[in-house]
Amino acid sequence: MGFRSWSALGAFAVLAALLVAVPAAGAPTEAVDGWDRTTGTAGKATQPAANYIVRLAEAPVVAYDGGIAGYKATKPSNQGGKINPNDPDVVKYAGYLDSRHDAVLAKVGGAKKLYDYRYSLNGFAATLSPQQVNALRKGSGVVSVEKDAIGNIQTSSTPTFMGLDAQGGAWSQLGGVGKSGEDVIIGVVDTGINATHPSFSDQTGASPTGKGGKLGYQQIPGWHGKCTPGEGFNASDCNQKLIGAQYFYAGFGIEDIAERDFLSPRDYNGHGSHTASTAGGNNGIQATGDASAFGKISGMAPRARIAAYKVCWEDSGDGGCANSDSVAAIDQAVADGVDVINFSISGTRTNYLDAVEVAFLFAADAGVFVASSAGNEGPGNFTVAHISPWVASVAAGTHNRSGVGTVTVGGVTHNG
Repeated sequence: MGFRSWSALGAFAVLAALLVAVPAAGAPTEAVDGWDRTTGTAGKATQPAANYIVRLAEAPVVAYDGGIAGYKATKPSNQGGKINPNDPDVVKYAGYLDSRHDAVLAKVGGAKKLYDYRYSLNGFAATLSPQQVNALRKGSGVVSVEKDAIGNIQTSSTPTFMGLDAQGGAWSQLGGVGKSGEDVIIGVVDTGINATHPSFSDQTGASPTGKGGKLGYQQIPGWHGKCTPGEGFNASDCNQKLIGAQYFYAGFGIEDIAERDFLSPRDYNGHGSHTASTAGGNNGIQATGDASAFGKISGMAPRARIAAYKVCWEDSGDGGCANSDSVAAIDQAVADGVDVINFSISGTRTNYLDAVEVAFLFAADAGVFVASSAGNEGPGNFTVAHISPWVASVAAGTHNRSGVGTVTVGGVTHNG
């Protein structure tokens, strides 16, 4: 399978070229002692630059309680309160953090940044040489320099199996299915979203295509998210149910995204649409395709709103999700004003100070409930991912469905 060509992107490629900083064919390298594979001689070999996440000491926006001359506190005054990214004090302090990022990079000779992180993490992602990495690790005010890593997506039971629709269950306690999740915003960090699916329609009494009904949702005040257009996705694809859709690919690398995927919030893989509909898809939607036998489906909080943040991409292999892109999405989701983050992506099993985990820490401190995947491994030791106590790490366990078949051989029937 070939990869996306610049010519195929047209005008959109110009924007991507301006926004994305990834190592090109002539990426900077550093000479180190070893074997030079190019010349076949001992002496100086080269190590290519790579992407790193650099975390700095100052508090991010959601946790800054003052103390720096000229910059007022930006931490919400009420417990779990949201920030306004357009508030002058927030804008000013975020700008200060950006200037600190630039100053730290300048001390090691400068580099192209992939992202600035301001809201749930203070730091940046950049393409750095080994020499720059060593210098940064010795630098004042630098907490950590972490090499970027690629995670993998991870994975329907029904509300009945969960007991949500039982007498006295969660739905009835919240006033019925029509109230469950009302005005809650779920940020789904995943492979994107299929905006045309009726699970994400803002129409009630609509046709199976999600059209022709009556507007069932109203605008939520204080929401700062947006819908970013791209390949196969228009800003108008969002509505009052799907209220946000953005995508992040600087860490994964545009040159590695397969042509079959969409350089946009649009979901090619289907995993993101599955997790979004499971978390907050509309109630009573008829399943289609191979899943049609399951009948009507519902999200766990069917009145919730969805904001999709695409960080996982197809490539020539199994695809993946760069940590630098995930942190950027988490940072943006917190600034946008989500109430919940769903993260069905693999992660660290041992490191509480992993950049993704630290971003979740400050997100949780800002009142965002974080639900993450515990992974598809087990049941052995050290097989649970996202071990941090500030996230709800959920493993695939069991469900009330089974696949049973029979075969008759020589007059004897075997079940299996």
